[in-house]
Amino acid sequence: MCSGLADIKSIVFVCCILDYTLNEVTENIMKKLTTTLMAVITATLAFSSSIQAAQMNHYMESALADVCKAAMSNKIHKLNNTTKAYNLNDKTVALKVICNGDDIITFAEKNGAFKTADKLQKSIGYVNIIEMETVEMETVENSQVTVTQ
Repeated sequence: MCSGLADIKSIVFVCCILDYTLNEVTENIMKKLTTTLMAVITATLAFSSSIQAAQMNHYMESALADVCKAAMSNKIHKLNNTTKAYNLNDKTVALKVICNGDDIITFAEKNGAFKTADKLQKSIGYVNIIEMETVEMETVENSQVTVTQ
């Protein structure tokens, strides 16, 4: 009877060791499976976002080209239609769009499109830059300042 009890204890001990080892192996497999699955998901997301970025770049490129062409056309209605089609406002276009290396207002002027250049200039306001070396300031009564060139 004692030997039978020892055999049962041995079997239980072996089963406990096998169960522990099985749990350890299962845990390692699950960790590897999880890591692999996360890598696959990350790669898939990176690939799909690069495709979306390429599509967005194409969209933006065509939008900018169309806006530059509209500015060069010297037709205000064409510029208005193009900016509205791409949901752009004139001030953003005037301040941020570059056409052939020039800001869009300079680009339009270089191509003789003074109507569209003027419209874009009005959207940001007129700025007159005066060189400080050529400016003389005179103080007049009541603290008014007169600038002469």
